[in-house]
Amino acid sequence: MEERCVPCHGGTAGLYLDSYEGALAGGNLGPAILPGNPAESLLVKLQRNGHPNSLSPRELEWVEKWIEAGAPEK
Repeated sequence: MEERCVPCHGGTAGLYLDSYEGALAGGNLGPAILPGNPAESLLVKLQRNGHPNSLSPRELEWVEKWIEAGAPEK
């Protein structure tokens, strides 16, 4: 996420993906990540709907598994 997301979302639209706390807090559209619920997480929804500079399918699968596991910090 650091390479693909942070250049644009280091504060754009109030969304800070440059820290764990920022990713959980979300931005102007609400929480980006809902731990345990990848299907309802805005981050996943936007990636699946053709967000510019989208994650690769493999990267998105990793993010979904991480969110499903509760989005642990480490």
